[in-house]
Amino acid sequence: MVLAGGQRQHMAAVGHDDEAGFLAVEEFLAAYPDFELAPGEIVKWSVGQIRGPRELPVRITGRAKDIIFVSGQNFYPHDIEALLEQHAGIELGKAAVCGARAAGDSADQVLVFVIHRGSEQDFLPIAATVRKTVNEHAGLPIDQVIPIARIPKTTSGKIQRYKLADAYLQGEYSEILKNLDALAASQQEPADAAGGDI
Repeated sequence: MVLAGGQRQHMAAVGHDDEAGFLAVEEFLAAYPDFELAPGEIVKWSVGQIRGPRELPVRITGRAKDIIFVSGQNFYPHDIEALLEQHAGIELGKAAVCGARAAGDSADQVLVFVIHRGSEQDFLPIAATVRKTVNEHAGLPIDQVIPIARIPKTTSGKIQRYKLADAYLQGEYSEILKNLDALAASQQEPADAAGGDI
């Protein structure tokens, strides 16, 4: 939705037709996973005690989707996760695919989160398999493959991809990605040196 000042936010309606309010996004997804309003609808929602008893006019712009947009094409996370199960041996529910778009970017960064409790070194071949599998079977380059201890889900078991994307954009995984890049580079150096010997 778009607030009166132009700010875009997630929104959920609660209560009866004459009662509405704002919820935290995670509360919304947990309690109302199938909530939807018609795009273009203009209504007034009471902000309630969170920001004081006032009303704001908002315009519904559509329901937040999990679709990933790259090079003018739409990709569906569930399809990619199914590919990983079929061709990379990663069980459903053990990987989460999402798109993350930083401010000013024209396309999504494609992220794959994989549950991994081993070492960062052991994760490198897993990441390589993920990249190769998705590229070969979907034609989609992966920007980052990220090890994660758990995948956030709603109480009904739906993956909360927006939480992973938000955490990535906020830099939560920057250190581990830096470590993985360094490990990959250190493995590549001996191979390059060996290739240069005659």
